[in-house]
Amino acid sequence: MESGSENGSSAVNLPECDAMNASAQQEHEDFGPDQFTYEAGEVELPELSERVSTDTMEPLNKYQPFYNKASSSRICFWPVNFEGHVVENVSEVDARVRDEAIDQMRKDELAESKLGNVTVFRELVVPEDSKSDTKTHVYYMFVDDVWITVINHGGGGEYNFSALDGVVAANPELVQLP
Repeated sequence: MESGSENGSSAVNLPECDAMNASAQQEHEDFGPDQFTYEAGEVELPELSERVSTDTMEPLNKYQPFYNKASSSRICFWPVNFEGHVVENVSEVDARVRDEAIDQMRKDELAESKLGNVTVFRELVVPEDSKSDTKTHVYYMFVDDVWITVINHGGGGEYNFSALDGVVAANPELVQLP
């Protein structure tokens, strides 16, 4: 859920869920929202943990101490097929928190790349349950004071670029791509 900074304002515009990730939103709508147990939209962590697998929660739980320091954030959830879902967390963080999170991801040896001024980390969470072959793809993207986390658990699409598009549409000053 969105929470403002101490003075009640936020320098970053957090997109609403229907604009946050057009690919996840479209896949959800194409599959048929009436097919799902849970509705797409904004969620808080306790509610999310009831909806998704431990593989989906693992990346959020692992970096929770950093997410807790965000001045504002929004978590959105989209069921995209019978077994898959997408979760996106967009948070406004200060430079110190951003740098600490990036340092931790480097210590965790996540794959790192750059896209213009966007630092991207990615990891693959393989289920501990040997009965499931659904993998969870996670992208952590940092651009200025915005941290975008995209968790794709069994969804059919690539959602990370759409996530970046949604944040940039709401904050065009953030990204200078090559």
